[in-house]
This record gives sequence, C-alpha cells and structure tokens, in this order.
Amino acid sequence: MGLFGALFAGVSGLDSQSNKIGIISNNISNVNTVGYKQGQATFDSLVVPSGTTTFSPGGVIGSNQQLVSQQGLISATTSATDAAISGSGFFIVNTKADGTGNVLFTRSGSFTQDSLGNFVNANGYFLQAYQLDANGNPPTNQNLTNLKTVNVNQAATGTATPTSLITIAANLDATHAVLAGSGVVAKLALDPANANNTQTQIIQPTTANGLVRGDSFSITNGANPIPDTFTYGGFTTGRQVGNGTLGDGGSAADKTAVAGDANQTYATNTVTTGITTNGTNLVNITVPTAAITSGQYTVGNNISISGITGSPGGVPAANINGEWKITAVNAGTGVVTFALASSSTPTAGTFDAGQNILFSNRTSTNFTGNILDASSPAGAFFNTTSSSGFSPDALSFRIAVNGSNFSFTYNAQPQASLGQFNSLNSLVNAINNSTNGSLTASVNASGQLVVSAADADSSLSFSNGNATGNASAGLAGVDWVQELGLPNAQLANINGGVTANPGAHYFNTLAGLAAKINSVDPTNVIATVNNPTGTATVTIDAADPQQTISFDDVTTNNGNSLINALGFLGVGNSGLTQQAAPDAGGKTIFTTGTLPIRYSAANPLTDMSSGAVPPQFTKDITIFDALGISHTLALNFAKLGTNTWAVELTAVPKTDVSSSDGQIAAGVVVFKGDGTLQQITGAGTNSITNPLQVTWTNGANQSNITVNLGTQGKSDGLIQSASAFDVSVANQNGSSVGQLTGVNIDTNGFVIESFSNGQTQKTYQVPLAQVNNPNGLEAVSGDAYKQTLASGVVNPQLPGSNGVGTISPSALEQSNVDLSTQLTDLIVAQQAYGANSKVLTVADQLLQQLDQIIQ
Repeated sequence: MGLFGALFAGVSGLDSQSNKIGIISNNISNVNTVGYKQGQATFDSLVVPSGTTTFSPGGVIGSNQQLVSQQGLISATTSATDAAISGSGFFIVNTKADGTGNVLFTRSGSFTQDSLGNFVNANGYFLQAYQLDANGNPPTNQNLTNLKTVNVNQAATGTATPTSLITIAANLDATHAVLAGSGVVAKLALDPANANNTQTQIIQPTTANGLVRGDSFSITNGANPIPDTFTYGGFTTGRQVGNGTLGDGGSAADKTAVAGDANQTYATNTVTTGITTNGTNLVNITVPTAAITSGQYTVGNNISISGITGSPGGVPAANINGEWKITAVNAGTGVVTFALASSSTPTAGTFDAGQNILFSNRTSTNFTGNILDASSPAGAFFNTTSSSGFSPDALSFRIAVNGSNFSFTYNAQPQASLGQFNSLNSLVNAINNSTNGSLTASVNASGQLVVSAADADSSLSFSNGNATGNASAGLAGVDWVQELGLPNAQLANINGGVTANPGAHYFNTLAGLAAKINSVDPTNVIATVNNPTGTATVTIDAADPQQTISFDDVTTNNGNSLINALGFLGVGNSGLTQQAAPDAGGKTIFTTGTLPIRYSAANPLTDMSSGAVPPQFTKDITIFDALGISHTLALNFAKLGTNTWAVELTAVPKTDVSSSDGQIAAGVVVFKGDGTLQQITGAGTNSITNPLQVTWTNGANQSNITVNLGTQGKSDGLIQSASAFDVSVANQNGSSVGQLTGVNIDTNGFVIESFSNGQTQKTYQVPLAQVNNPNGLEAVSGDAYKQTLASGVVNPQLPGSNGVGTISPSALEQSNVDLSTQLTDLIVAQQAYGANSKVLTVADQLLQQLDQIIQ
C-alpha cells in the first residue's frame, strides 16, 4: 500500500476525530437539556493483510456510543406536574394526543397541560398512563396498548362525598360538677324578717312564716325511697333588750321571758329611817314582811336601788341609785337595813320620810330587768355603773358546744376575734368570730340574742364566770346566763320543750341545712349554698339527674308548712300541693309532688338536643350529605356521675333531620379510674355505638354514619382528666362539590386532582418503561428514544416495581453531561485531528518528491 496506505489512514483518522468533535460539541450544547443523555466517541481500527517485511495501514473508523443508562442529577422545581425518574426506566410518550402516533420513551419529565388538558412535555410528546377505574385501580392487563394520554379537564368538579365516619378525640374535665338533678331552692324571700339572711344567720320564727322549732320536712329520692327528715330548731333566744337603766325591773315581757327567775321581786317601798351618823351609811327600808319570810332578803346579798331623783336627805340621787348590800333584816317590823356596797360614801344626812324608791333583789346578784344597762342591742352593758365595781372573773361567761368551752369577756374596747364584747351586737360578733365556726349568733328584729351551735344537732350549755362576786372586797358578780336570758340547763338540740331526736337532723341556718343534707345522703341528694357572702339561698337537687325527688312536710309539725316557709316550689315551678287532710295538730301540710328526672336522652323534654338540659361541653362538627350540602352536628356532653357522661349527637338546626328535637344519637360514656375509655353504651337504633342512619329533610339520600369515640382501654379517642375541656381531633370524611384547584404527580406515579372542597381524586397512574438495553435505544429528536432490536422488548412497569425506579415529584432530571470532561476530550480530539492532518501533509510531500524523480 505504501504512501497511499498512509494517506488513506490519515484521512480515516481525520474523519474519526471530526466525528468525536461532533459528539463532544453536541454534548456541550445539550448540557442544560432536561433528561439529555450524552454520547461518547469510540474508535475501531481497520486492519488489512500485511507481510512480515511490509505493513499495510488500514486506518480507523469512529462511532457514537450512547450513555442512556447513566443517571443525571435530579433537581427540585416548583411545578407540581414536573417529574423525574430516580433509577432506571423511561416515561412513555406518544407523538399524538389520541394515542395513534409513535410510541417513544423519554427521561424528560417537564410536563404541562395543553389547552385541552393533555399532559405534554417541552418536546411536544404526550404522557401516557393507565386510566384508573372508579375504585382507583389501574387495568389488570398492563401493557402498552392500554395506555392513554393523561388528560385533566380544567372544568372538572369533585363529586360530593357523604360523610360516613366521624372521629373525635377529646378530653372531658374530670373535675367538672355532675349535672344537677331535679330539685328546689330554699329561699326566704316571702318572710321579711329573714329575707336577707346570710348563710349562717339563724332563721327566726315569725308571724310571716308561722314556724315552730321542731317543725320538719322530708326528702324522698328515687334512688333511696326511704325519706330523710330534717328538723327546724337547735337554737335559743335570749331576753329582749328594752328601754331603761340599770335595775329598772324591765317590762312584764322581760320578766316572763326568762325561765327560772321567780326569786326576783319588783316593788315600790317607802323609806322609814334615813342614813345614820355612825359613818356606816346604813339605810333602812320597810318592805312587806312576806318578802322577808320568803327568803328573798338575806344578810350579805346585794340589792339595787333606782328611781330616786333629787337629793333626799341632802344625798345626791347619783349616790343613792346604785349598788347596796343587805346588813340586817327585821322580819317583825319589815325593816331591811343595807349599806352602800361600793367604796364611796354618800354625804351624811337622812332620807325624807315617805320617799318612794324602786328596788330589786336577786339571791345571787344585784342586777335585774333589762340586760344590765343596755337599752338597745348597740348599747353598752355598763353605762350607769362602771365595770370597775365587779369581780374580774365576773365579767366572763362560757358557752359549751358538746363539752368544748368558748369564753366571752366584757371589754370596753372589744376585739371580736378574742371573744370580747361590750354590747349585745358586739357579743354576736364575738360569738361568730372567735369560735372557729362552732357557734353562730345574731340579733333578731325584737332585739333578742339568738345563739346556736353551727351544727344544730349539737348540745349547748351556758355557765357564768362568777355570778356572786366577792362580798368581802365589795365587788359584785354578774349572772350573765340570767341577765342575757339564756337557759339555766343544757340545751340539747332545741329549746322550748321539744324532745331531741337524733334522726331528725336539726338545722337553723341555710348553711346548716345544706351541710346536714350533704352529710346524710350525699350519694343521692346534693345541697349547694348560693351567694354565701350575701343574701343566701340553698339549691337542693337529686345527685343523679336521672332520678326523681320530692319534698314533703312531716305530719307532726306544730307550726305552719316548713317547705312553704323555705320557699320551695312544686312540679314545673308551680305552687305547692296541699295534702288532702291536715296533720294531727290541725296544721296544713304541703308537698312539692314528685319532681321528674332532670335528664333522659329518650325524652325531648329532658334531653340536651332539645335545649331542655344545657350541655356542659359541646363540639360542633361540619359533615356533608349525598348532595354535598353541609350540616352542623353538635356533640354534647353532660356529666351524670363519677366517671360517667351522657353524650348526644344533635343536628343544628334541629329542622335538618326528621326527629322532633334534632337528636340523631345518644349514649353513655364510662371512663376507667386512669381516665381511659371503659365503655360506651346506648340503646336502640339511636345508640351512638351503632352505625347511624340519618334522614335529612332536604331530600338528600339517607346518610349512614359511624361515630368513632375511641378504643376501650386506650386514650386514642375520648379521655377524662383533671384539665380543661379540649378537642384534639375532630375529623369527618365527607365533602361537598368542589372546583378543580390543582394537579400533581406523586411518587407512585398517581395523577392526583385537588378540588376546592378539600377532596382529592386519583385519575391516572403513570408507568415506567423497562428496557433491557437502554443504550440500544435509538435517539430521536426531542430527547426521546424509540425501541430497536438492540434495545430489546419494552415492558411498562408501575413505579418502584420489577426493577424500575421511582418518580420524584416536582423535580427534573438534568443532563448527564460532565462539562469539564467534555472540554478535556475536546482538546484531545483537537490534537489528534491536527496529527492526522500532518500525516496527510507528509504523505503529500513524499508523493511530490516521487513525482519529481519520475520527471
């Protein structure tokens, strides 16, 4: 071959290197082409037979090797219809939208929708996929012939989906009060004297209420048909404070109001002998001899003189009116001689004969009549005479409650918390503020002290500090028990001749009534004091709102109706019902009648759905019927007892459903001690535990709804804990008709349509083409390939199955061209091309020299 062989070899070299330069330039130009797969130049030598002494150059032939299987970089985009393949496989596309064009394969996933809603990539090829059936499944026979162009109609609407499942997870407050049952309110508004009573102020018998201590009423509860009896009483009333001064004897009412006071006498006497001159200041008074023989006048006793005015015998009245001590008694003449008991001495002189004076005497003390000097509840006990003339221990007295003593002491500047007093009003304050709630006291409208144990079933006793005083020191004593008109004997339960009955449960205040009811039968009856710091009332309810309750007068009452005096009302807040016959004492007795149960889900008059019983907690849920029309359902809760709640599902408004009160379902939720769900119960077709059949009044098909409130023994739904009511999950699976708002392709190749009603719908599933030899595919314009014999058969596979990759949503695969490598290869190709051209130059020069030789 010689020089011509070298020439031909150089030409083939130039041709091959120019081919390589073309491949490199194409790669570089497509470095930013989505899904582009680079080519690579390859060279094959051409060999011709040569001898051992001669060589015949064959040259070289260049070719292009496709690197289709090489993955390009995946980068995120903002388009929901962009898609990239991670791993092997190709998108299947068609050159025509109707699927009659050529089937091609591409890695370019930059899809958009044309004017007809067809998915087309940047190269104009239409995306092929399996259309899903009504159940969201692709066709069973998954091959190329079953593929369709992905089309999303821009006018598409989401179909209405009726709600079939409601799921609720919420906390019910364990500390919330139980829903009160039926009951009454004890209020004293009809009795002016007691209308403004505080919770601890004793209820007084008045003409308006006609009560007598010992009157009773009974409570009968549906859960406990044995009546509990509560009796009015347990307090004592002291002497009335009237107008007057020390020792004035008081009024007839004063005298007769105090039991055990028969040794007190009141008389107007005439002075017979005045004060002697021996300095002992003795005074003689003639009294009825019968008074002397009865023992009312005894040497050593104190006596009180009052009613003297002017200065009889030259002695100022202020020095005569006061305290004296009996020094001699002459039963024959009726003359009583006494001396001034205090340390002061009146001016010497004599009383005028015939002077009338008023005096009183008591065997133990020198005071009588009104409460010492007080003429009103606010008046001080010592006005005319200072307390300095009394034995210190005589200024105190005690009240014992079941044997526990509380002392009260006179002080001109009293502190109530220390049990100190100087008037009837301040004594009340001392009793109420220094006994730790053991005693309660008040002054009634008649100016009388009213005192009782806070627990009216307790016994009381009253005792003096020093009733006789210290005669040798000339200091008087005070019989507070008699002066205040308190009983001399122990007060057991109540005073006034009524026998104590431990089973009667005594009360005398509204707070006492509430406490007694709550201690007697707390599981069946609950009493609550309302407005405890002001004008108080007491609400008395059945503890279980599903039980009845009734209130009745006891037939042995001595006074008027106790339940009427307490302001009770009957069924439906009507008036009390008079019983057919009066009681044994001829008194009219009344009953409230049986008050009906407060709550029953089966009765529109007593359920939450109708509004008869306000729910304690409610959660509104929006659901949809078969027409796509929304409805509001309220899930209502009310606490029936410990760990037990009523639940109702109610239409709002109630006219949306066929039931009269809007109730759709009801049940009872019971929790375990740890707050997890124990069980949900219900009855009949309206049980909230059953799939519910809801009949709408708007013409929509009947809805079948399941309410999921949680799993027994778990905390995945309703729970109960000591925290505020709270809803963590409130879901339903229905939707209304909606407009198309977006389309996206997910990682499994599903084409998903989104609608304005929140509904989503899968319409297609995009398969990936599995190619045995991707590098054997034939490239066509538009970054696509077609099947060849070298590539092998193409099989569509669902993403992620049978060896094909997955789809990366909102992403694109970039070109797999490495620009730095391409530039390096370009330099190498340039040098190789230059070298081959040099071969041609040298061969040409040699041929010219040979030609010159021939010439």
